Amino acid sequence: MSSEFHDLILKTDQTGKSQTKDDLTGGDYKVTIQADPKTLPLQRYTLHLREDSTTYTDRVLLPFIHSPTDSASARESIQIHLKALLAPQDTLWLHYKAVGEIAWKKAMMESTAVSFAGDTIHYSASIPAQNSPGELFYYIRTRIDQRIFSGESSPHKAIVTKEGVLSKLILSPNDKKIPTGVPILLEIRAYDGVNKLLIPTQVDWRIVKGAGNFTGFSTDSTRVWFKCDTDTTTYIEANAIYEGVALCAFAKITTETRILDQLAINSPQLSVSNQDSVLFTYAAADTGGVLMSIWSQWEYAPESSGELIPDEKGETAIFKPDSTFIGQVQIYLIDRISGRRVAFNSSEEMDVGDCGLKIYQVVSASNSQMRITDSEGFVLTVPANAADAGASLKIKLSKPQIPDVKRYTGEYKVRGEIYSLTLTGRMKAGQTFTMELPVERTARGKKLNVGYWDLNALNWIPLQSTPKDTSLVTQISEFAEYAVLQTSDPLGIKNVQLLPNPFTAYDPYGLQIGFSLSSNDARKPCVTVKIYNMLGEHVRTLCDNESMAPEDYPPGGDNTLMWDGKTYDGNLARNGRYMVLITARDNTGEEKVLKAVVLIK
Repeated sequence: MSSEFHDLILKTDQTGKSQTKDDLTGGDYKVTIQADPKTLPLQRYTLHLREDSTTYTDRVLLPFIHSPTDSASARESIQIHLKALLAPQDTLWLHYKAVGEIAWKKAMMESTAVSFAGDTIHYSASIPAQNSPGELFYYIRTRIDQRIFSGESSPHKAIVTKEGVLSKLILSPNDKKIPTGVPILLEIRAYDGVNKLLIPTQVDWRIVKGAGNFTGFSTDSTRVWFKCDTDTTTYIEANAIYEGVALCAFAKITTETRILDQLAINSPQLSVSNQDSVLFTYAAADTGGVLMSIWSQWEYAPESSGELIPDEKGETAIFKPDSTFIGQVQIYLIDRISGRRVAFNSSEEMDVGDCGLKIYQVVSASNSQMRITDSEGFVLTVPANAADAGASLKIKLSKPQIPDVKRYTGEYKVRGEIYSLTLTGRMKAGQTFTMELPVERTARGKKLNVGYWDLNALNWIPLQSTPKDTSLVTQISEFAEYAVLQTSDPLGIKNVQLLPNPFTAYDPYGLQIGFSLSSNDARKPCVTVKIYNMLGEHVRTLCDNESMAPEDYPPGGDNTLMWDGKTYDGNLARNGRYMVLITARDNTGEEKVLKAVVLIK
């Protein structure tokens, strides 16, 4: 309260009451009430005290509650809400001064709801979207019992931002050199005035100058693949629209012919558990040693070993092994333009058993029984609790190249691959594993066993094996090299085939001489093949005492012998019948087979 001479400041108690001293004189007093900022202020009013007054009570109500709006988006209308504990006797008006304007405007606040108890009325009004950032001011005004409630003396200020308003586009890459013919992913990113990411409702792509073509995504117009098959500079424009606001961005893509020279797959890991994953990247360089990108295609084998997931641009790939897989995975990268193909961790000098990514199985004391496989027929069943307490072991599998000294031992011949099982650490004593090895189709029905390579005897030791439809099952108690062994037959030449018969010397494939060779004595028996005419005269020697593995040599095979119809002096032999003599020798003796063939011109 204030009079002409002095101000009197009063505070209410917890009940909302305050009381002056009894020494006030009569006259007019200006009353200003300051309350919670959320209440709509009561405008300053005059209180008259008569000289003869002893007691005067003034009951003041502050029935309007409003939570101020401090900020808003320029693209959205601004909702102003107010709660009234009493119905006003006049219209509730919202006065506002829009961004960048001087004059005040007003809007009537409408009743929108009444509380369940009926003691509160909710009002609201809307300020139109401002469409530009800045400061907006507003206040609310109404009347009860001739008293004015208004925030006109101190209007609320709301900061209007460009939140949600398309304000910036970034097109990436926007200046890039790429090899001719290699696709590049272009992506537009849209931001509002406070740098929040927006998703445009529409993006149109076009070539302003240059050449090339776009390949879009059916559900996402913010990205396209661009590809140009000529050496040129192409200028690209992207037009984006969001909530009625449109912006454009530009990119320059230069394509130039580059010849791929070096290509390699990189990874920080050469081996990984079948419970983990591994990341692959590539490095490519042209003939000048300058790094370049390629149009990549990632592949892997065997396909059932897991999943190879390239990133969208093909620059990296993640391999996730199948949780039951063990063994080697070959990772390949192909340049689609040149057709160049490279393999991870591979070279001509490396043994095939060392190539590729190696997937191993971790075994601990708490493991339940596990069945692990190379997805190509090898299966190893690991018993539960196979490791000692606290131990963490690794079971590894590789398939090394088979040297002749192991493939053919005289008594046995390896059918299929060698499976090299290794273990880091030591298993709990007395553990036995069940192992299953696949059997080649051509070996089924023969005398077969699983065997392991004895490093002391330098020979295969057969194990008791149980045949299944396409595999052999055995029990093992140690980690070594294992293989399917075929018991060798005595020295013999079987299944001799001369195709075609008759044949012509003008056939580029000539006469194909097929047969099956066996020996249980020599790793490689000596073979001689000679051609004779019907007079017994020697016409040609195709091989003389050559060491040949005890294998099948079918007509048309890679190692099959062929007679081109010529004599030993290079002349074409005459039409007629000829005899083919095949001789095989080992320490047990000699075997011969004689077959007739007809030569026509």
